[in-house]
Amino acid sequence: MITLLIDIGNTRIKWAHYSPQISADKELVGHGVLEHDSQIEAETLQYIIPPANLDFILVSAVTDDLNSQRIKKQLQTIFAVPVQMVKSAPQFNHLVNGYKQPALLGVDRWVALIGAFAQAKPGRGVLVVDAGTAITIDAVDVDGKHLGGIISPGLSLMRNSLSQNTERLMLVEEAEICTVADNTQDAIASGTIWSLVGLIQQIEQRLALDDDGKIDYLITGGDAQKLLPHLPVRYILVTDLILQGLAALAQNSNKE
Repeated sequence: MITLLIDIGNTRIKWAHYSPQISADKELVGHGVLEHDSQIEAETLQYIIPPANLDFILVSAVTDDLNSQRIKKQLQTIFAVPVQMVKSAPQFNHLVNGYKQPALLGVDRWVALIGAFAQAKPGRGVLVVDAGTAITIDAVDVDGKHLGGIISPGLSLMRNSLSQNTERLMLVEEAEICTVADNTQDAIASGTIWSLVGLIQQIEQRLALDDDGKIDYLITGGDAQKLLPHLPVRYILVTDLILQGLAALAQNSNKE
């Protein structure tokens, strides 16, 4: 079955193509990305490029149920194939959702954890940092138990909050990241970076996951490359982690 995988985040839509034949080595093909505003219309979804002989569409969407169903109908109309909107579940294979109410775990976090844990070697857990509009950090132990996670404003939200709520503060793209700054632009850029880096490292220390060296550290999301140079070298950048999670779900469906 040839499947179109779609990851709809807060500001971007990413997609890739999956089939058991072309993706046997877990490499996806046909990657694409586009920006979107808060209201996704059919005109936007039409820019998604499907594979030839498309059979099915699998979607992770950060949205409410009403908009999720609207997006599903639009995709069915455009591509004329069945569409499944992924929802967070209590368990996927050996991965166990750690939320008291599993359905309330954000679907993007759940699917990213599926992608991360599917990549982990047997007997290893994962710490997943998703640096998007919000930054989320989720941990899974070596047995596949999701220990929970945290949510914090992401880099853009922090910087926009400063520029919008404080007079005469403005960040420029060329700002330099430094320990302490001698100008306002660098001070904002550095302060927001160090806030998130400190948050990540604080969660690591408090969880004390890596006492036995059996944890993989992954980072994904639109701002991941901005944070990565300031994190320990153990962090691995995975740009399409949610798509990898969708591929694991599609692979599991093909086995059933």
